[in-house]
Amino acid sequence: VSAAHGQGVRDLVEAALELARVLKLPCQALVAVHRSQPFWARFGFEEATAPPASLVKKLAEYSPDATYMIRLDMFAQS
Repeated sequence: VSAAHGQGVRDLVEAALELARVLKLPCQALVAVHRSQPFWARFGFEEATAPPASLVKKLAEYSPDATYMIRLDMFAQS
């Protein structure tokens, strides 16, 4: 596997997070599936300890390992 493998996805995620920062969005959220939690953790996403009640049923519709993750943007407030 080359060092560039996955670089395109990484670039897209970084661009999206930069846009969120520019727009001063205080947090971002996603549903990690297929054991992708470590990938998202590298970008500062953490497992939400208590997903919103409105999402609990929807999470069950994903894969068994679906994890609701959030990223708080400490720089969005400045």
